Amino acid sequence: MMKRILFMCALSMVMLAQAQNEAMKMLVYSNAQNTATWSQAKKSMENLAATQSLKVVFSSDQAVFKPNMADAYVLVVLLQTDRDLQEASISHLEAFTNAGGGLMVVHSKMNQANFFGAATNGMQPLSQLSVSKAADSRVATYFMKANWSVLDMPYRATSLQSNVDLLLGTKNSPISWSKSVGKGKLFATVLGGDAGIYQNKSFQKHLEGAIVFCLNDM
Repeated sequence: MMKRILFMCALSMVMLAQAQNEAMKMLVYSNAQNTATWSQAKKSMENLAATQSLKVVFSSDQAVFKPNMADAYVLVVLLQTDRDLQEASISHLEAFTNAGGGLMVVHSKMNQANFFGAATNGMQPLSQLSVSKAADSRVATYFMKANWSVLDMPYRATSLQSNVDLLLGTKNSPISWSKSVGKGKLFATVLGGDAGIYQNKSFQKHLEGAIVFCLNDM
Protein backbone atom coordinates (compact mmCIF):
# COMPACT_ATOMS: atom_id res chain seq x y z
CA MET A 1 0.00 0.00 0.00
CA MET A 2 2.79 2.45 0.92
CA LYS A 3 4.51 1.76 -2.41
CA ARG A 4 1.36 2.63 -4.33
CA ILE A 5 0.91 5.81 -2.26
CA LEU A 6 4.51 6.76 -3.16
CA PHE A 7 3.76 6.28 -6.85
CA MET A 8 0.50 8.24 -6.68
CA CYS A 9 2.16 11.13 -4.83
CA ALA A 10 4.87 11.32 -7.49
CA LEU A 11 2.26 11.18 -10.23
CA SER A 12 0.27 13.98 -8.56
CA MET A 13 3.39 16.17 -8.48
CA VAL A 14 3.87 15.64 -12.22
CA MET A 15 0.22 16.51 -12.90
CA LEU A 16 0.53 19.67 -10.81
CA ALA A 17 3.59 20.74 -12.79
CA GLN A 18 1.70 20.05 -16.01
CA ALA A 19 -1.17 22.24 -14.87
CA GLN A 20 1.30 25.05 -14.42
CA ASN A 21 2.96 24.47 -17.79
CA GLU A 22 0.72 23.11 -20.55
CA ALA A 23 3.57 23.02 -23.08
CA MET A 24 5.74 20.39 -21.35
CA LYS A 25 7.74 18.64 -24.06
CA MET A 26 9.69 15.41 -24.25
CA LEU A 27 12.52 15.09 -26.77
CA VAL A 28 13.16 11.58 -28.08
CA TYR A 29 16.47 11.17 -29.91
CA SER A 30 17.41 8.09 -31.93
CA ASN A 31 19.75 7.37 -34.82
CA ALA A 32 18.08 3.99 -35.46
CA GLN A 33 14.71 5.06 -36.82
CA ASN A 34 14.85 2.64 -39.75
CA THR A 35 15.22 -0.54 -37.71
CA ALA A 36 12.51 -3.18 -37.37
CA THR A 37 12.14 -2.38 -33.68
CA TRP A 38 11.77 1.36 -34.13
CA SER A 39 8.04 1.48 -34.93
CA GLN A 40 7.18 -0.36 -31.72
CA ALA A 41 9.60 1.75 -29.67
CA LYS A 42 8.23 4.98 -31.16
CA LYS A 43 4.62 3.96 -30.50
CA SER A 44 5.55 3.05 -26.93
CA MET A 45 7.08 6.49 -26.32
CA GLU A 46 4.05 8.23 -27.78
CA ASN A 47 1.74 6.26 -25.49
CA LEU A 48 3.91 6.87 -22.43
CA ALA A 49 4.11 10.58 -23.16
CA ALA A 50 0.33 10.72 -23.41
CA THR A 51 -0.02 9.28 -19.89
CA GLN A 52 1.89 12.32 -18.59
CA SER A 53 0.36 14.84 -21.03
CA LEU A 54 3.74 15.46 -22.64
CA LYS A 55 4.19 16.63 -26.21
CA VAL A 56 6.71 14.42 -28.01
CA VAL A 57 9.37 15.72 -30.39
CA PHE A 58 11.37 13.07 -32.30
CA SER A 59 14.79 13.75 -33.78
CA SER A 60 17.72 11.88 -35.32
CA ASP A 61 19.97 14.96 -35.49
CA GLN A 62 22.45 15.59 -32.66
CA ALA A 63 22.18 19.30 -33.42
CA VAL A 64 19.03 19.16 -31.30
CA PHE A 65 21.30 18.98 -28.24
CA LYS A 66 22.17 22.59 -27.51
CA PRO A 67 22.62 25.07 -24.66
CA ASN A 68 19.51 26.06 -22.71
CA MET A 69 17.68 22.84 -23.61
CA ALA A 70 15.92 23.09 -20.25
CA ASP A 71 13.99 26.06 -21.65
CA ALA A 72 12.44 23.82 -24.30
CA TYR A 73 12.14 20.34 -22.74
CA VAL A 74 11.47 18.78 -19.35
CA LEU A 75 12.61 15.31 -20.45
CA VAL A 76 15.06 13.91 -22.99
CA VAL A 77 15.00 10.25 -24.04
CA LEU A 78 17.88 8.50 -25.81
CA LEU A 79 16.09 5.63 -27.53
CA GLN A 80 17.88 2.83 -29.41
CA THR A 81 20.95 4.96 -30.07
CA ASP A 82 23.71 2.66 -31.31
CA ARG A 83 26.48 5.22 -31.86
CA ASP A 84 28.55 7.27 -29.44
CA LEU A 85 27.24 10.77 -28.89
CA GLN A 86 29.52 13.66 -29.76
CA GLU A 87 31.33 15.30 -26.85
CA ALA A 88 29.34 18.49 -27.39
CA SER A 89 26.08 16.52 -27.16
CA ILE A 90 27.15 14.92 -23.87
CA SER A 91 28.13 18.34 -22.55
CA HIS A 92 24.72 19.79 -23.40
CA LEU A 93 22.94 16.81 -21.81
CA GLU A 94 24.99 17.23 -18.64
CA ALA A 95 24.06 20.90 -18.49
CA PHE A 96 20.41 20.00 -19.12
CA THR A 97 20.24 17.51 -16.24
CA ASN A 98 22.28 19.70 -13.91
CA ALA A 99 19.72 22.46 -14.51
CA GLY A 100 16.90 20.14 -13.43
CA GLY A 101 15.98 18.27 -16.63
CA GLY A 102 15.19 14.56 -16.74
CA LEU A 103 17.15 12.12 -18.92
CA MET A 104 16.07 8.59 -19.84
CA VAL A 105 18.39 6.20 -21.67
CA VAL A 106 16.60 3.22 -23.22
CA HIS A 107 18.62 0.52 -25.03
CA SER A 108 21.31 2.94 -26.13
CA LYS A 109 25.07 2.89 -26.36
CA MET A 110 26.69 4.58 -23.37
CA ASN A 111 30.39 5.39 -23.48
CA GLN A 112 30.77 7.74 -20.49
CA ALA A 113 30.14 5.79 -17.29
CA ASN A 114 30.79 8.82 -15.08
CA PHE A 115 27.79 10.58 -16.59
CA PHE A 116 25.44 7.72 -17.50
CA GLY A 117 26.16 5.68 -14.36
CA ALA A 118 27.54 2.77 -16.39
CA ALA A 119 28.93 1.98 -19.84
CA THR A 120 27.85 -0.52 -22.48
CA ASN A 121 29.97 -3.14 -24.19
CA GLY A 122 28.19 -4.78 -27.10
CA MET A 123 24.75 -6.32 -27.33
CA GLN A 124 23.57 -9.71 -26.13
CA PRO A 125 21.73 -12.11 -28.46
CA LEU A 126 17.98 -12.53 -28.18
CA SER A 127 17.34 -14.66 -25.12
CA GLN A 128 15.03 -15.21 -22.17
CA LEU A 129 16.37 -13.10 -19.32
CA SER A 130 15.90 -13.77 -15.63
CA VAL A 131 15.75 -10.29 -14.12
CA SER A 132 15.83 -9.64 -10.38
CA LYS A 133 14.51 -6.57 -8.61
CA ALA A 134 17.29 -4.84 -6.70
CA ALA A 135 15.29 -1.87 -5.39
CA ASP A 136 11.76 -2.32 -4.12
CA SER A 137 10.16 0.98 -3.09
CA ARG A 138 10.84 2.90 -6.32
CA VAL A 139 8.28 4.26 -8.75
CA ALA A 140 9.88 2.26 -11.57
CA THR A 141 9.94 -1.09 -9.73
CA TYR A 142 7.49 -1.17 -6.80
CA PHE A 143 4.89 -3.12 -8.81
CA MET A 144 7.32 -5.80 -10.01
CA LYS A 145 7.77 -9.27 -8.61
CA ALA A 146 11.14 -10.19 -7.11
CA ASN A 147 12.03 -12.05 -10.32
CA TRP A 148 10.89 -11.26 -13.84
CA SER A 149 11.40 -13.30 -16.99
CA VAL A 150 11.46 -11.38 -20.27
CA LEU A 151 12.61 -12.02 -23.85
CA ASP A 152 15.00 -9.36 -25.14
CA MET A 153 18.47 -8.61 -26.53
CA PRO A 154 19.88 -5.98 -24.17
CA TYR A 155 23.18 -4.17 -24.19
CA ARG A 156 25.86 -5.46 -21.81
CA ALA A 157 26.33 -2.94 -19.01
CA THR A 158 29.74 -2.56 -17.39
CA SER A 159 31.52 -0.19 -15.03
CA LEU A 160 28.47 0.47 -12.85
CA GLN A 161 29.25 3.53 -10.75
CA SER A 162 28.95 3.65 -6.97
CA ASN A 163 26.62 6.66 -7.02
CA VAL A 164 23.75 4.91 -8.83
CA ASP A 165 20.62 3.27 -7.45
CA LEU A 166 20.49 -0.19 -9.03
CA LEU A 167 16.89 -1.07 -9.90
CA LEU A 168 17.05 -4.30 -11.92
CA GLY A 169 19.77 -6.77 -12.73
CA THR A 170 20.55 -10.27 -13.91
CA LYS A 171 23.01 -12.63 -12.23
CA ASN A 172 25.87 -11.18 -14.28
CA SER A 173 24.90 -7.67 -15.28
CA PRO A 174 23.00 -4.53 -14.22
CA ILE A 175 19.83 -3.93 -16.22
CA SER A 176 18.28 -0.67 -15.00
CA TRP A 177 19.53 2.05 -12.68
CA SER A 178 18.93 5.67 -11.74
CA LYS A 179 20.87 8.56 -10.25
CA SER A 180 20.71 12.25 -9.47
CA VAL A 181 22.65 14.66 -11.69
CA GLY A 182 22.79 18.11 -10.18
CA LYS A 183 19.18 19.27 -9.90
CA GLY A 184 18.00 16.65 -12.38
CA LYS A 185 17.45 12.91 -12.65
CA LEU A 186 18.79 10.17 -14.91
CA PHE A 187 17.29 6.74 -15.56
CA ALA A 188 18.91 4.11 -17.78
CA THR A 189 18.00 0.62 -18.92
CA VAL A 190 19.78 -1.69 -21.33
CA LEU A 191 16.46 -3.36 -22.20
CA GLY A 192 14.57 -2.55 -25.39
CA GLY A 193 16.44 -4.29 -28.17
CA ASP A 194 13.56 -6.50 -29.32
CA ALA A 195 10.25 -5.17 -30.66
CA GLY A 196 8.20 -7.53 -28.51
CA ILE A 197 9.36 -6.05 -25.19
CA TYR A 198 7.60 -2.79 -26.00
CA GLN A 199 4.31 -4.68 -25.72
CA ASN A 200 5.29 -6.14 -22.34
CA LYS A 201 3.10 -4.57 -19.65
CA SER A 202 5.77 -4.76 -16.95
CA PHE A 203 8.32 -3.06 -19.19
CA GLN A 204 5.80 -0.37 -20.11
CA LYS A 205 5.07 0.31 -16.46
CA HIS A 206 8.81 0.29 -15.71
CA LEU A 207 9.29 3.06 -18.29
CA GLU A 208 6.26 4.98 -17.07
CA GLY A 209 7.66 4.91 -13.54
CA ALA A 210 11.00 6.09 -14.93
CA ILE A 211 9.31 9.11 -16.50
CA VAL A 212 7.62 9.93 -13.20
CA PHE A 213 11.00 9.62 -11.46
CA CYS A 214 12.76 11.87 -13.97
CA LEU A 215 10.11 14.58 -13.64
CA ASN A 216 10.26 14.68 -9.84
CA ASP A 217 12.67 15.39 -7.02
CA MET A 218 11.98 12.02 -5.36
